[in-house]
Amino acid sequence: MRKLLIFIGLLLSLSVSGQMLVGVVSSQGGSAVKLVVTDNFDSYDNASDLGSQTNWGTELGSMTVASSSGNGKVYPSEEDSPYLSSCYYNDTFNSDQYSKIGSMQGELSTYNGVSVRNKGDGSGNCYAYIASTSVRSLYKFVDGEGTVLATITEASETGTLELRVVGNELQMYFNGSLDTGLSNTGDSGKLTDNTFSVGKPGVAGRLYNSGRLIDLWEGGEL
Repeated sequence: MRKLLIFIGLLLSLSVSGQMLVGVVSSQGGSAVKLVVTDNFDSYDNASDLGSQTNWGTELGSMTVASSSGNGKVYPSEEDSPYLSSCYYNDTFNSDQYSKIGSMQGELSTYNGVSVRNKGDGSGNCYAYIASTSVRSLYKFVDGEGTVLATITEASETGTLELRVVGNELQMYFNGSLDTGLSNTGDSGKLTDNTFSVGKPGVAGRLYNSGRLIDLWEGGEL
């Protein structure tokens, strides 16, 4: 009996309004496909609503595109209390998923970041890991209300953020490393919560100001 070992790396690229769909397939008598999506926000008009764009939806509040000479970025723009925002990428994802941004900048107290397990129906339910210039916090949004699960006061003017969720464990990464200084994580940068078990990755924020921007988003399955 001939034993066939196949490793196939397939990059299935479909460029739609700045998004790329990536499927990685490897098999040994089977296959597993993990969905990864990216968006640099460059194809959207200035001052347009991110949740209204192709492939995006709004879970809570409002996220707005700031675009100059074709270079797009995103900021939270919800002006009503409790000033929370989250938009999700509208596809079907496994429950184990991640969301990350490759760039954040600005010198204001507005929070920007990422979200996972957005319910996808506009009811305001998800986890969000967001940062201002001096604070990083893990939030749980339940029916539009936010609860801080973990936080740290530390300089965060620039850098990268990533939020992963595997089972009931949330893992927070700042500049590529686990955010071990976050409260309630036992210096691990991780904590458990059982509120949401499925959903979609996206971007999130708190307060509103175009002076603090995020860019180079990626989300997908783990």
